[in-house]
Amino acid sequence: MTAHYDPNYGERLSQSQKIDLSDAFDGLLVTGDKVVERFEAIGRIDILHALDLQSAVTPQERARRLQARVTHTNRMTWPGLRDELHGQHKVVTDLFGALRAAPDVVPPPDPAIVAKLWLMKGFGREGNIITLYGVPVPASEAQLRYFVVLRYRPLFSPLADPARIYRGDVGYDRAHTTDVLQARIILVSTSSYLECMIWLQKQCFDLFVAIWLRQIDRADMLIRQIAQKDLPPCYERSRIRNRAICLRISCGIMNEYERGFDLLFALRADLGVSHNSVRQALRSSSSMSQVRSSPDATSKFVAGAAAHARVLHPTMNKEAPKVDRDRTHAQVDSAFTHSALFTGRNPRVRHGNGRNGRPIRFYRGVEPAMILPVMLIQMVETMAAHEGSFWMRGVPKNAGKAYRIPDQRSSDVMSLATIMAIPICLPSARAIAGGAGSQDDVRWTREIVHSLLSPSLNQADFDQDEQWDDMDRRMATGEKASKSVDPTDEQFADRFKSAYGGARERARHCAPSAGEPGWTQGFRFDAWWKPDAELHFLRRCSRFLQYDPGQALKAKAWSVPMSRVPHPSGRLMSPADCFTGLPAQHPLERVQDLFRPYFTMVQVPDRMASRHGATLYRECLIREIAALLPTLNPTTDDPFLYEMVWREEMMGRKGSERRRKAEYRQAIAVEGAWNC
Repeated sequence: MTAHYDPNYGERLSQSQKIDLSDAFDGLLVTGDKVVERFEAIGRIDILHALDLQSAVTPQERARRLQARVTHTNRMTWPGLRDELHGQHKVVTDLFGALRAAPDVVPPPDPAIVAKLWLMKGFGREGNIITLYGVPVPASEAQLRYFVVLRYRPLFSPLADPARIYRGDVGYDRAHTTDVLQARIILVSTSSYLECMIWLQKQCFDLFVAIWLRQIDRADMLIRQIAQKDLPPCYERSRIRNRAICLRISCGIMNEYERGFDLLFALRADLGVSHNSVRQALRSSSSMSQVRSSPDATSKFVAGAAAHARVLHPTMNKEAPKVDRDRTHAQVDSAFTHSALFTGRNPRVRHGNGRNGRPIRFYRGVEPAMILPVMLIQMVETMAAHEGSFWMRGVPKNAGKAYRIPDQRSSDVMSLATIMAIPICLPSARAIAGGAGSQDDVRWTREIVHSLLSPSLNQADFDQDEQWDDMDRRMATGEKASKSVDPTDEQFADRFKSAYGGARERARHCAPSAGEPGWTQGFRFDAWWKPDAELHFLRRCSRFLQYDPGQALKAKAWSVPMSRVPHPSGRLMSPADCFTGLPAQHPLERVQDLFRPYFTMVQVPDRMASRHGATLYRECLIREIAALLPTLNPTTDDPFLYEMVWREEMMGRKGSERRRKAEYRQAIAVEGAWNC
């Protein structure tokens, strides 16, 4: 319900604001064209004309769209997108690049498997590399072992030779893989996933291809059709006996690893986006068109800031922006100026770039150095929903409390996160591990990898089953955790414990719990098998907030007493005294006001016959938007989300004078009354 007593309240987007917001979401035209393409494919051009979607497109834009479809460049490339693989996908380009860099190392394909792939659409061949729609597909067991290592390269030691891993050399594998860490943390490991894929390649080839290409809908259909006994066995130590569930869990975990790598790569320090670069970009420009004309990553990020919360809701800022020529540019400048992340010291931000290179791009309020630890923690929480407290299995009832809580895995989680971050963003890896700041990158990498992976060498005499169950074996002895940790890990124990505590706090706040609106933006791998999870939430968002007279009277009642509330000093309160950093208008209502002409096209009453196909158009549009929710875009790469994560801490300690003042002002503010 609206919090404003004028049913026609609100402003509309100006032409310049439309351009700024369109450019803020890079790839927005591709998303819109995918909706239009669906109607054209089924021959419903009448719906497009009725909604004025065709008449608004210029001949040049229509030609561009047709050319993009022909050349297959109309695929979305948003970082963090849960989608199937295609020729332009980063996973594919990286895999192809690694294969082409060493063509002599690629094992030969199996003629029988090549014959099966030849019958499928999109078949192609480049030497020993077989492709479907431009995606390399393993055509033999030897290729599968090699391709898995290249595709999930961050999960292996950066010092390893990919051609030697999983080739029968057990000692080399123990020294250069993280399978032991993965299995202790989340039960599923790269080696267990590889065994599943080898089974499918031999027994269920169509399902193997669907999973390799990340064709989730097709894979889900095939899993339902295949008998349980024909699916791969469950991973080690699982209490689940349903092979289909275990297969979905394994695939979801490995796909989520790739998504986490993609997000960190998009936020990596090498791009040079920092506090100083953003300040320089704003000072050296006076309009958003000047910002957009620069091709560097910083300008692209500043252009995306046109869709940040503090820009769309300028009342969140204590002072109004000083508009000179370009209104959006002034609002962006004001938003960064009032953002605690941009102006504060940010002692809670972990980074390894030095003071002048502090990061400014975060995902859901999480800095690049903490992306992978948060990913692992949320994935473990998701696994616990399936497997229960798997870290407690085999632990005697009289064991210490430290053995019966997830924090026992802090060293394992941070060790794996450090190894994964090294080949993607070395400054983030150094920020996780900390220490040894004066060492050069090559020496630091060699020493940290040896320190974190060398304990695996001490397990050379263990059987394979004992290796996976090592954590339960050590905890079952009832010894203290400090006594069971390998000496080579002790120098990192305290450092990792502190970083792990911060990662757990970020994991709790950066995304809602599973099933809540927006939960797919986190790192819960179940989202891969639930593409419709956010549709109900988005359908509700696409409906106008209704004007309610009772709520309007309540709004009037709250707006009157503000000037009559006495200040602690005795004078009357002013708007500055009531400032809380919350928007003066309901966020959803303001967005609907700004985009009202676009929302009008999808306003069809429920259970009524579709008028001009608006219902069908809304459903197509919502499905495209649902896919973009977990991606790195201006709504998730917003500095204000950092303030939401750490709001309580920034207000001050409980009981402090600073906190009491903040709570007092928030309690009496009109904004707080309607938006808390």
